[in-house]
Amino acid sequence: MDWHQPTPTLILLDCQQGHFHTSGEQGNDITDTVRHIERSLTAARYCGWNVMHSQLRHAPSNRVRVHAPEDAPIEGLRPRACEAVSTRCELSAFSDPMFEQMLARSSDGPVFLVGFSLAFSILATTYDASARGCHLTLVEEAVGSAPLGQQSTASVRNFLFDLINQLCGTMRWCEVQDTWMKPGLSQSTPNWGIHDEHFRQQGL
Repeated sequence: MDWHQPTPTLILLDCQQGHFHTSGEQGNDITDTVRHIERSLTAARYCGWNVMHSQLRHAPSNRVRVHAPEDAPIEGLRPRACEAVSTRCELSAFSDPMFEQMLARSSDGPVFLVGFSLAFSILATTYDASARGCHLTLVEEAVGSAPLGQQSTASVRNFLFDLINQLCGTMRWCEVQDTWMKPGLSQSTPNWGIHDEHFRQQGL
């Protein structure tokens, strides 16, 4: 009997300090999003998923490459040495040719997307994925947004999720857990019950 099961991939998009602000209502929204992203990342690592990071780097004003403070990863979401990291200067993750190649090599299962920012990098990435026939699924709680003009964060999210649902899928975290974090559906350890209890205790 073939026990092989497809291994999901989790992509962290622009999980960098430039998106992390802790003042006012918007700060509360972002802090909550970071918590959900960290929860997704922790669970994906425990279950042996493929993990990829795509980071937007600010273009330098001269030839000397200086890493701006806002380019640094958010604490708790830093890539591990074994995880693929792609950097780019344009909004879409697919603007880096290496990203598409790494994704094609690593993924034989569903691809879940978390991170920032919904109206720019995430929208551009889902559009390019759709054009390439690559299906992405956004984890709803783990996607960060911001107000646009007079539109509130909630209004922006509602509008863009309606649009993105025409390009790719969206799932709530509980659905991801129920479908892709059960025993035998990924490369988890034999002591799954211990990890499952750990997730429940931590609210994961």
